[in-house]
Amino acid sequence: MTRIDCETRESALHTLAYFYNLAPLKVDQFLLATDISEIHESSLQFCYFDEALRGIFNQEFGEPVIGIDEVCWFHLTRTRLDSKFQAGILPLGSAIKEIWNTLLEIFEGTDHYDNLLQLRDCGVADHLYNLKVSDHCHWGPFAMLIREEAFRANEVGNHDYLRLPEIIEDICNGYSKVFNFRLHDTVVGSLQPCIVKFVSNKYIGNELFKPILYYLFLTAKGEPLEIESDACFDGEGLEVPVESILKVDFLQ
Repeated sequence: MTRIDCETRESALHTLAYFYNLAPLKVDQFLLATDISEIHESSLQFCYFDEALRGIFNQEFGEPVIGIDEVCWFHLTRTRLDSKFQAGILPLGSAIKEIWNTLLEIFEGTDHYDNLLQLRDCGVADHLYNLKVSDHCHWGPFAMLIREEAFRANEVGNHDYLRLPEIIEDICNGYSKVFNFRLHDTVVGSLQPCIVKFVSNKYIGNELFKPILYYLFLTAKGEPLEIESDACFDGEGLEVPVESILKVDFLQ
C-alpha cells in the first residue's frame, strides 16, 4: 500500500523521492540548485509558478514510477479537549448541532447562554453562516495536505482554523452584530487547537506532487509558503469514517 504523507518536511521529501524512485538527497540537491529566475522563464509556457517547477523537475527525472494508493490529510479545528472523533470527522450539516452545544456549554450560566439559544432558534445575523449551513457545497469536511501550513495561516493567506473554525467565528460575528459583544476570545480560551490526521483514497492523482514539490522547494530555499504549496481535501458532504483516522493531535 503506497501512501503520501506530508506530516513533516522530511516525510514529504521521502514521499516524493519514493514515488519518483529517487534518493531524498538528490531531490533536495536539485531544488537547492534550481534558480528561481529559471522557473520564472519556464513559467511563460505554464499557467503558474508551481506548474513550471514541476515541469522542470519532470524534465530532469521523468514522471512518477509508482502509483498512489492513499493520501494522508490533516483536518484543522479547535474543539473540546475530550473530543475523540468517535463518529469520524463530520460534514457541517451533521456537525452543526454539536457545534451549537459546544458554544452553549461554554456560556452556560451566563446571559450569553440565552442569547445564543435565541440565535440558534431564530437565525444568525451573518451572511457567511447562513450560506454555509444552507449549501452542502460548503459542508466539507475539509483538510490540507501539508501539515506545516496549519501554522502559517497569515503567511499563506488562509483562515486560521486552529485559532477558530470558520463556522464558529461566523456565529460569534453574528452575535456581535445583534448583542454588541464579542464572544471570540472566550471561545478561543475554552477550546483546544487540534489536528486530525486521516487517510483517504478520494484524491490519488499525480497532480498532488505539484504542491508537494513546491512546498519542498520553498522550504529548501527558506522562502515563505504560499497557497499553491498545499492542496485541499473536500469530503463533499460525506463524513471521514472513524476507521480512517490515524491520529488526533491536541496542540499546546
